[in-house]
Amino acid sequence: MIENYGRSIKLAANHMTQNMDAYAQQFDLTGTQMSILDFIVHAPAVCLQRDIEAEFAIRRSTATGLLKRMAARGLIVEQRYAGDTRQKQVTLTAKGQALQEATSAYIQRSQAAFVAAFSPAARAQFSEMLAYWRKVSE
Repeated sequence: MIENYGRSIKLAANHMTQNMDAYAQQFDLTGTQMSILDFIVHAPAVCLQRDIEAEFAIRRSTATGLLKRMAARGLIVEQRYAGDTRQKQVTLTAKGQALQEATSAYIQRSQAAFVAAFSPAARAQFSEMLAYWRKVSE
């Protein structure tokens, strides 16, 4: 029987999300919030809501809800971007920066474990396969 690769990818993604959520829970965060904190720190000098939407392939309404909840918890500050007042600029608060360190450590450990488990050739092939799935779903 041929493996259902789409289902396998979905199951792996669900498992990764569950593990990240379990780790994030100790900080009263979700895995998604952890990912957003990490992205903001590693984003260009100015991080806009539209950058977060593009990075995580989410709709504006989804990003707006996530960011409002994060702002309400004191993790981020949203303000109009001086370069284009139609856009929202997102920056971390001191609380968000403090939590981001634990976030980055978790993400780096996960990445290091993956790198250690597979050869460079296998990782390159895996990246190629994932790119295929992203392309066909556009």
